[in-house]
Amino acid sequence: MNCVTVKNFGKNAKCYCLASLKRILLTQCTQKSVAIIHTFTGELNKTFFVTVRDDGTLFETYGEQKEIPLSTFKL
Repeated sequence: MNCVTVKNFGKNAKCYCLASLKRILLTQCTQKSVAIIHTFTGELNKTFFVTVRDDGTLFETYGEQKEIPLSTFKL
């Protein structure tokens, strides 16, 4: 089963649906840079380092700092 783990300086949260991911980002991570680890079936992981804006919009913390839509995470 696919899931994402939001790592926020020791406050880790696992999410199995986009609604819970959005809720965690809005309630615990606004105006912060966090890591989102997307775990795919078969133990494959992809890590995103993002900055969360007040409205829950995600942007790359490093590099081009482009927007990352929530639909990127296939939950």
